[in-house]
Amino acid sequence: MENGAKLAIKAKIAEGTFSTSDLGSYLELFAEVVNGSEEGRNQLAGWDKSFRVDFTEGESWWLLSADGRFSAGPGILEQTDVILRASADTITRILIGSKDPTAAYMGGTLKVEGGVTNALKLRALIKYVKDALAN
Repeated sequence: MENGAKLAIKAKIAEGTFSTSDLGSYLELFAEVVNGSEEGRNQLAGWDKSFRVDFTEGESWWLLSADGRFSAGPGILEQTDVILRASADTITRILIGSKDPTAAYMGGTLKVEGGVTNALKLRALIKYVKDALAN
């Protein structure tokens, strides 16, 4: 992702104008941050899991940690270890770090099927990316 696109996403997050329509670009940046740093790759080491993110509005995205690399895209993977369900707004806010996923889960706005421990690991990865983008 080129530097101008990175800056635009960071600005939208900082200004509070980031929306679900920016999610594809953000997930591309998310993967770049994780895959481009030793610390990010270390967090993925030995953690081969697939996630399906279902928006209550109907759209789905996949997140994949495999062979020490992170990737994401629209649609559904054939095999899924964990399913996350919430509104597009809730998922977007969780991914950019402006909503605590634990609070969303406890409050019932985020549903998790599959290993909750994997969702917690994803939470740590989200925090890592948020912190990396803040610098």
